[in-house]
Order: sequence, then structure tokens, then C-alpha cells
Amino acid sequence: MKLRRSQKSIWAFVLTLALVLGEFACLPVKTKEASAAGYQDVTAIPATGSAIEQDGKMEVKDLIVANKTVDSVTLNWNYFVSDDVIFYIYKFDTPTQTYAYVGKTSEKKYICKDLKATESCYYTVCAYNEKTRKQGFCTTPVLVYPLPAAVTNLKVDANQTKSIQLSWNPVEGATGYQIYRAGSSGAYALVTTVAQTAYTDINLKAATTYRYKVRAYSFENTNCGAFSAEVRTTTTPATPALTVKGGDERVRLTWKAVSGASGYYVYCYNGASYQVIARIKGKSKVKYIHTGLTNGTTYSYQIASFRIINSVDVVGTPTAAKAATTLRIGHSSLKATLFRNKSKLKKSAAYKGCKTMKKSLNYSKSFATPGMASTNIAGFQSKTMCPQGITFAKSYCLITAYDRAAVENSVIYVLSKNGKKLLTTIALPNKTHAGGIAFDGTNVWITQGYTVRSIPFSAIQSAAKQKKEWAEITAFKSIVTLTHQAATLTYYKKKLWVASYNELQKGYLGAYTITGKTSSNPGLSRTALTRVPTRVQGIAFTSSGKMILSRSCQTDAKQRGFLHVLSIYKPKIKAKSISLGKCKKTVDMPTMNEEIAINGSYLYVNFESVSFSNATKRMDRVCAFRISKF
Repeated sequence: MKLRRSQKSIWAFVLTLALVLGEFACLPVKTKEASAAGYQDVTAIPATGSAIEQDGKMEVKDLIVANKTVDSVTLNWNYFVSDDVIFYIYKFDTPTQTYAYVGKTSEKKYICKDLKATESCYYTVCAYNEKTRKQGFCTTPVLVYPLPAAVTNLKVDANQTKSIQLSWNPVEGATGYQIYRAGSSGAYALVTTVAQTAYTDINLKAATTYRYKVRAYSFENTNCGAFSAEVRTTTTPATPALTVKGGDERVRLTWKAVSGASGYYVYCYNGASYQVIARIKGKSKVKYIHTGLTNGTTYSYQIASFRIINSVDVVGTPTAAKAATTLRIGHSSLKATLFRNKSKLKKSAAYKGCKTMKKSLNYSKSFATPGMASTNIAGFQSKTMCPQGITFAKSYCLITAYDRAAVENSVIYVLSKNGKKLLTTIALPNKTHAGGIAFDGTNVWITQGYTVRSIPFSAIQSAAKQKKEWAEITAFKSIVTLTHQAATLTYYKKKLWVASYNELQKGYLGAYTITGKTSSNPGLSRTALTRVPTRVQGIAFTSSGKMILSRSCQTDAKQRGFLHVLSIYKPKIKAKSISLGKCKKTVDMPTMNEEIAINGSYLYVNFESVSFSNATKRMDRVCAFRISKF
């Protein structure tokens, strides 16, 4: 067939174009029959221009996403045909809804670079043999998207007792964020997933350390970026329960220890706002005294517990404000609260109903129980003190008392030996019942539970000589634990005699040698132990070797075990034993007689009934009885 010149020119152009396309076989060719394809449809991707045919045996298999970064995705695949081939990579172009050629490689992997955090797209791969010009079919496409960037600036915005509020910077393209939590140690666990860049973790334990880290995910919750840096924080300790009390130019704040607290902040209102006046470190330090104040002035306070984490104080919610007014207190009282004179005393039930009072009481040597109207305890007042122990120490008479309201510490009233003058009131280190007190020539011993505790007499003597309104002993010199309860004690024949109290059963009486008497830590070594009657409240030995037991129980006859007597024995005392023998005499007393002490030829009996308004035969004096009358 002969061709016209114009037809020859067209065929020459087609042949030339075919040769050109053969040189650039990597570029896809769209045929007239090709139509726009969807992302899962690769049938519209044509063979390259130089391919003479598509070969179904040249199959690329197992196209997968092998690795991801924040801006790239690595594709891997398998190809099991032995011929040398190159691989063409196509990416779905969303605007044109067609697959576009993006590159080629001779390896079985390809790195899709410069991906956007917000972008997801499909990729497909096919094989091409440059020698045979055969091309395989394209694989089923895989969806590709990069990892989101790491979360930055994770921080704690608020710490509460049961919650922690977190926030962080947004991550471009993130669909959401995964919150992970751990304790102070141990593995992390996923808490929740959120779409926002803030989260409040609730229902936590107070004063507990927690660690957090957060990571972003995009497109699906398994496509996660790198974790943020760890944040170590804590919930705040609970808010303490605050009590305040005004004293003499001072206010005392007390509260219960808060679990997990590292310490406490103390705030005082200055007329405009609450300002920190003290930072108290230590969970068990639960008292603060604000001094140097003006009497007659009301002061308002708050406290807050804190917990140290990462060398920072994480402070809890302050308490509600509590106010107290300062007041002038002065010396503890030394006046009778029930019977102001001898005439009133003789008209009392205690005097009329007790023959011993009529026969043996020496009124002039007796004296009012100190501190019953008011006691100055280290600058704070108590009107609820209950007298207990009594002893004589050189030129002094020492009387113990405890606060029935359990607000103030126990005290020792230091009086002149005849009891007519109160020299000072010494606050003890705690709220011991202080049922017994004795003097060994160097130390003063006080009972507390199953222990006997010593304080140096020199401290008492120094306070007495200064005649200050009050003094304070902040720590016991030594604490000795016994095998039986220590209710009362006395010093006799260079031994400390300690008796227990029991309402229904016999008690114990132990004799103890004092070891290291003049040392900084005196102790006790038991030499004898025997049983004593029920309800022993006091013990004393006369110069003739008789033993007097003060025994009492309850406030009136309607109560079980009601008793108020002195029981007199003539014990047999040996080096390692003691035998009480039979009671020689029983002497009636006013109600609730406590500890007793001997000074010269007189027995002095202390009574606690002055502190009990419901007691019968109440007594507000330390009563002096001539021993010979017994």
C-alpha cells in the first residue's frame, strides 16, 4: 500500500515518539482506555510505554509498611521471580483521583519521603524487566501515613489530694493522645485516650507519687509517636484538722499528722492576706507556737500540708481559717476552790463523813491543791487539771497533775516544802497520767503506763529558784519499761518502789535499785516483786518501817469498787524479797485519795475528787495527818 506524504510524516512521528518513550520507560503512560482509578483500584495503572506486554507471573507480593518516622514510611515487599527487574512505585493522587509515578528502585524496599503529618495516601508497586520489556501487574495498594511527632512540654498544672491535672503542646496531625501512668516505681499502664491536650487524672490516692508520659497517635490508635519526657509528681497530702488556742502573748496551733506529708506550712492573716510564717518539716511535727504577740488581740491562722517531690514542695489545700485571742495568764492559782476557810471545810461532807478528818487532820499544815482554778502550762491556761502524785524533794513539795480535757501537757507544781507558796509550774514533755512521783536525791521519777521516767532534779531546782510563772521540760532524761503497770511509786532505803493499780485483782509492787543514778541515763534493776491489794493509788514508808497504801476507786457508792481508805502494813523486807503480811489497820479517807508522801511526822494525802463535780466527800486540799494518830 502506498502512503501519501502526509501519512508517512505521521507514522515517522509515532515511531520517533515510541523510541523516546522507550528511553524513559520509568514514566507511566496513560492510554486512551485508561480511566481515573480509586485508591484500591490499580487496574487503571497502564503498562509503561516500552513494555511489550504485562506478565501475570511477574508478581510483587507481600507489600507492607516496614518502618515509619515522622516524615517517611519504608515499604518492603517480596519478589520470587529469578529475572532481574526494577520496581516502579506509584502513589495515589487525591486531586486527580489517579495513581502517579513517584520513583523506581532495584531493591525490595522504598522510602516514601517528605510525608506530611496530616497526610495519608495509598502506594502500589509493580515489577519491570528492562530486557524483556515485560511488566507485572501492580500490587494491592497499602495505606501509608507517617508517625506523629513526640509530645513535648508535658507538665503538671495542678495537684490535688485525689487528682493531678496535666497538659502538653499539641502535635500536628494527631488524632488523639494516650496517657500512661505508673507509681513511684514499676511499669507504666495506659490510663485513657483523649483528643484534647489536657487531662485530669482522678480517683488517686492522697500523698502518693505518680509518674506520667504521653504520646500522640494519628489515623489509628496503633500509629503512635514517641513518648514525652517523664513527669514525676505527687498528689497532695490531706488537709489537716487544725486547732488553735490563745495563750499569754502566744497562740498554739496543733493538728493531727497527715499520712504522706513531708511537712506543713503555717499561715497568719496580716490584715490583707494570709502569709507564710513557718515551714515545718517532718510529718510528725504537729505543733507550732506563734510567740511575741500582743495580749487581748485576735489572730487568724491556716495550715497546709506539703509533700516534697523533685526537691519542690507540693502544697495541699489550706485549712479553713481558725482564730484565737491572746490573754494574760500569770501564775497558776493557789487558792481553795471548794472550801475557802477552815469553817467551810468543817461543814463539808468530806469532813463530817470521815472520822479520820475530825481526829487527825492538821488544818494549818494542810494546803490548797494548786492549779485547780487555773494552771499556767508553758504560757497556756487550763481549768481542767486533775491532781495525782505528791513527793517532797529537799526544800520543795512537788505535785503532779494531768489535763482531764487532754489538751495540755501534764505538769509538776513546785511549792515550798510547807506548800504555802507556789514557786513555778513545770510543763512535762507529754500528757502522761503522772499518777506517781518520787525523788531519789538526784532524779525525779514519774510513772507513765508501763514505764517510769526520770528528769533531773537540778532542772526543777533551777526553775524554782527563778520563780518564773512557768518552765518547761522538753524531754525525759531516761525511760525505763517495767514488767507491770506503774501507777504509783516512792523512794525508800535507796530503792524505788513501784506499785500497779487494778480494780478487780491484786496488783504488783516491785523494788528497784537505781543504776547510773548520776549519769545521763539512769536505769532500774529489780530486786524484789510481790503482790499488793486492789486499787492502790499511793505508797509511802514510815521511819519505823510501816508501809501505807493509799487505796481508792470511783466517785460514789453506786459504782463498782467504790473505796477510799489508807491500808497500813508492817512488811518484811529482805535483800531480794518482800512480804506484806496482813493489813494492820484501815483508815477512812475523803473520796478519791491519790498519792501520799511523808514529811517529818506528817502524812500528806493528795485528792483528785476536787476535779470531779459528781464525787461524794470531795476534797480541795492536800491534807496533812499526824502519822502517830494512825
